[in-house]
This record gives sequence, C-alpha cells and structure tokens, in this order.
Amino acid sequence: MNRTTEPDAKRPQENKAGLQRRTLIGAAAWAAPAIAATSASPAAASSVGLGVITFITKTATINGGSSLLILGTVVPATGGTLPSQLSLAYTGAVTGPETLTLSGGLFSFQLTAANPGANTPSTVTVSAPEYAPAEYTCTVVPAVVRGTIAMTTTPDAIPNGEQRVATGILKPPPGGTLPSTVTVTSGTPGVATVPATVPVAADGTFSIPVTAVASSGQATISVSASGFSVATFVVRAVAVTAETLTLSMPSAPMNTGRGLPMLDGSAVFTATLVRGGGGVGGGAVTFTAPAGTSFPGGVQTVTGTTDSSGKVSVTLISPAGSPAATKTLDAVAGSLSASRQFIVIGPVQTVGFAAPQITETTDWTVDGVEFPPYRQVPPRPVSAGTDVWRSDTNGDTGNLAPGYWLTGPKQASFLPIQLIWGTPQAGDGYAANLNRIVPARTWSFAFRNTNGGPINLTMRRLGAAGAGWTTRQSYPFTLT
Repeated sequence: MNRTTEPDAKRPQENKAGLQRRTLIGAAAWAAPAIAATSASPAAASSVGLGVITFITKTATINGGSSLLILGTVVPATGGTLPSQLSLAYTGAVTGPETLTLSGGLFSFQLTAANPGANTPSTVTVSAPEYAPAEYTCTVVPAVVRGTIAMTTTPDAIPNGEQRVATGILKPPPGGTLPSTVTVTSGTPGVATVPATVPVAADGTFSIPVTAVASSGQATISVSASGFSVATFVVRAVAVTAETLTLSMPSAPMNTGRGLPMLDGSAVFTATLVRGGGGVGGGAVTFTAPAGTSFPGGVQTVTGTTDSSGKVSVTLISPAGSPAATKTLDAVAGSLSASRQFIVIGPVQTVGFAAPQITETTDWTVDGVEFPPYRQVPPRPVSAGTDVWRSDTNGDTGNLAPGYWLTGPKQASFLPIQLIWGTPQAGDGYAANLNRIVPARTWSFAFRNTNGGPINLTMRRLGAAGAGWTTRQSYPFTLT
C-alpha cells in the first residue's frame, strides 16, 4: 500500500526531547500549581490499514486549576473512514472528557490538573477503532505559595522638598521566614524618591520615607521581597504654597474589613489645615454633621479655629439606639473642603435560638463574616445560679473585659461553660464544653452591628463528630 508523506515543514513535529524544561508562572500573592506538558505523536501505524492520530499541541505550561487546550488531527488509512468518536484515557493527575466528537479530521479538548498539589507524571491516550492510539505526556508541577506585603498607611499629597512616611507589614507563607529588608522603587523618581531598601522589624513591619522632588505629578511606589507578592501605592507631589484640609478620627476603632473608622455613641473628629508642609493656625473650619447625628447642644453645624499646628477638633454624637449606618462628616475652610466617611455602631441586639436537649460538646458559629469587625459586645456581670453571661477568655466566668458573650443554661448545679477563642477568622465561634446534660432551652447571643448597615447572618449549632464538627441546626437572622 502506497502512502503519501508530507514534507517535514507541514507535518506536526514529534516531541523528540521528552519532557521540556519547566517554568513556574508567578502570581501576586500565590502562584498556582502548573502543568508542564509535552506532546507525543504516535509512531507510524504498526499494522497496515491503521489510521493515524497526531497531537498538534506543543510543550506548554499552565497554571494548576486551569486548562490546557489540546489540538490534534485524525487521518484515516487509505480507503478508511473517520471514526464517529474518539476515546480518551487518563493516568496520573490530569482529567478531561472521556470521548470526543470529530470536526472533520480535527479534534480538541481541555486538559485540566485534577490534583494541583501533586508532582506526578501523567498521560492522556486518544484512541479509536482501526487507528493507532496516540499518547500525550505531562507533569503536574506543585504550587508555589508566596508571602504577602500589605501597606497599612500611605501618604497622599507631599509638598515639594518634604518627606512623608508610608508603613506596611509582611506576612510570610506557612513555614516561611521574614526577609531582613524589602526593596523599594519609585516609578517616577523625578516626582518622588525612596531609599533602595528599608529594614523589616521582627514583627514584619517596615517604614518607607517618601520625598517629593517636584511641585506636581504622581509616582507609583513598589515594595518587593523575594518570595513575596509586590505591594504598590501612589503619592502626589504638590507645590509648597498649596493648602490642604483633611479630616480624621484619631482615636476611633477601625472596621478593618471596610477600612473605615467607627463611632460608638460619640467620637472626636480633627480637621488639619496645612500649607507647604506646616500647619496653618488661625484658620476657620466649619463642620456639618450628617443626618441622625449632631454636635454638643444638638446643633448640626459648628465652626472652630485651628491652633498653631493647624488642627481643630469637634465631638460628633450619635443618639443611643441608633441603627448601624455609614455616614459622612463634612468640613469647609474657605475654598477647601474635606470629608470623612465613618460607621455608626448599632445597638446591642440579643438573638435567641431554641435548641433541644444537648448532650455533646457544642459549637455555636456565625457563617460568612469575620468576628471582628462585624460584631462587638460589651462585658456582662456573672450571676451564679441563674442564666449567666460567660466571657470568651479561657472560660473565666469572672472576666469582665469586653468580649463575646452568651447565656449559659439555668441550673442550680451548673458547671462552667468554657468559651474557646482563637485567632478571629470567618467561621470561628463560641465553643461550649458541657459537663452535664443541658435541657432543651433558648440560647441567647448578643451582637453589635459594626458593618455600617443591615447584615444577614446565619448562626449554626455544631455538634462534635469524631475529630470534627457537624451542623445540628441553622438559624438565619438579621442585624439592623
């Protein structure tokens, strides 16, 4: 049987070198595992009358959890026909479709890393009746986990010739270590300059002095370290004669999830008037309270005069029982204006959940949000022999420090409930280690909404199941 052979330039090339050099593709805070793949064309059909299946796709590297598009051709033997479908078989750590339908003499499919954490040689074999099977070989490359660099404070407008400080923190990956320095670069050194490196403290924090060297423009500052993601921030250079007005809440707690300060009953706001890097004394600043709040005396506007450092402060009051909300305070000084968005913390809301008799170690957990900053509760005195409020610190029923609390069962011979608390994170909860049977009753939890508006949550009662937990009951509720 005669068969026409195509010139080498037109034929799909066989992978004669085997597995090629692997290249890991880095990402910001985490580089996912990848597949280093090599294609393998079949040898010439070993028996007369067999068609040929050939892979077109050449060696490639893809991120684990993603897919690699595989292309190939099917050429029937002389007098033969195209198969109605192709069968695919996989080994190792890759998956894909089990069968393929042809489009003419071409086929394609997605090859996916089924186990991104593995470092395993893997294959996919494509076959069809009356065709020699073809094999494609690849290897799943393990993940590379990077540490993170996060900026905690950054300057905005820097007058020409003056210096401001940015701060940040590094968190190494599991099992990793902190570098001794971070590398700092300015994208526009003609606008702002930074040192080439700055030291990293034992707790991972660092400070970067940024100097403006122009009267206008902006520069992107980059912070990097080997094995860590890159952090960036932008600074503006301004003329020294420019005046700026800013508003801050210097002693207010922060909602770290939303990046906003919080007002609990009342808070001090400070306006700062600056010209050329120095405070402007004697400037008149008028503050306007948002709806639902006021200044002392119940007034909605108040005017103050800046001191020698350019600062003037006012106290804003939110009435008791005000619902959680996000509001904005405005300030004006001549042609300058500034605003400060903040969160009003909602009132204490007690939510009760009816539970049947409990005879096992139980965990109450709220799904979907982190424990700070979405909920806060005040201390509550302990009353022996009645429903008692328990602290979250090592099961110490006499600890009155602010923390999370719940009601324990009313029993004359009640043994303590121990609330176990670790690093706050989504899904953490209140663990009650019960030393005796607790009758069916209502368990009550108290929350304060610090989300800045209504939030829908779900409380779950978990029961011990071997080394883990299983959901016994779910209770949806809303904090206003």
